[in-house]
Amino acid sequence: MSGMVFANEMPRPAQIAGLATSLTCPSGTRLWALADFALLGIDAVASLKEEGATNALSGSPLEAFGEHAPHLIEPPSGDPSRIEACVHRLVRQVREAPAISWLRTEAALTGLRSLAHYLSRVRVEGNPRPVHCRFADTRVLPHVLEALSPAQRRRVAETVQQWHWFDRTGAPASLTLDVGSQQTPDPEPYLHFDIAQFRQVRNGSEADAIFKLLLEQTPSLVPASRRGYFHVDVSAVLETAGRYGVEALEDRLQFVVLSLSCGRDFHRLACLEETWSAVREGGARLSTRMASWDEAMWEQLEHCGRSVA
Repeated sequence: MSGMVFANEMPRPAQIAGLATSLTCPSGTRLWALADFALLGIDAVASLKEEGATNALSGSPLEAFGEHAPHLIEPPSGDPSRIEACVHRLVRQVREAPAISWLRTEAALTGLRSLAHYLSRVRVEGNPRPVHCRFADTRVLPHVLEALSPAQRRRVAETVQQWHWFDRTGAPASLTLDVGSQQTPDPEPYLHFDIAQFRQVRNGSEADAIFKLLLEQTPSLVPASRRGYFHVDVSAVLETAGRYGVEALEDRLQFVVLSLSCGRDFHRLACLEETWSAVREGGARLSTRMASWDEAMWEQLEHCGRSVA
């Protein structure tokens, strides 16, 4: 593998079988797998090349990504047993990496490449140049699809009818992209996001950013296994932080550290009411308030942590 660490679970056999069942294609449609090679090690890339993987960005401005680009693989279609065997094989190669999804489409390879060109770059409102969009990374993919405007969604739906992947815990997930024939598809050569769309995608990626910071700064708080479920827990803690008005990344990281060290309910301690009032109503920084916490408050936090240890 690549040496990267992911907050994902490798799907279990029953979960793989569940996703494979949903991939049986109706007559006239084809099934493709999309693999993000940038998240995979040399051995996995070599194995996927043997499956017939082809660069999804060929002919685009990002073609030079080469072996780091998303690649398309056409699995067998029609026979459920062959589809399931292929899904099992591909999952064994990528393991827990969030690097594989499946597309149900009526389009040929050229149409899928055109869609990959469209999704692989995004220009954010106020920025004159597009940036790379990691749409094939299944940590990012759901948030990109959810953030699409109706016209952008129609553009994708012209090529892909259903998109399937595994979620953080290895469970099958999917999205049907039909938005109706009355919507005019986006004519742009690549994605254009307004600030609200960009924030939606960025917010969806926040727990991964926190996970990375925890690994770098407080690795003892990160479990050695079940990291997909750990991601779910961190996401829930971040939602709680938002309800208290904790907004800066440094403060949200600190809120997570406190939650992991002192228990999920640490924020309910009566001694912290003044802190939350200052943060939520007065715009104070959590890190600033923490600097003024006295020894008695820290003792209560430590006691709270010992009670859940």
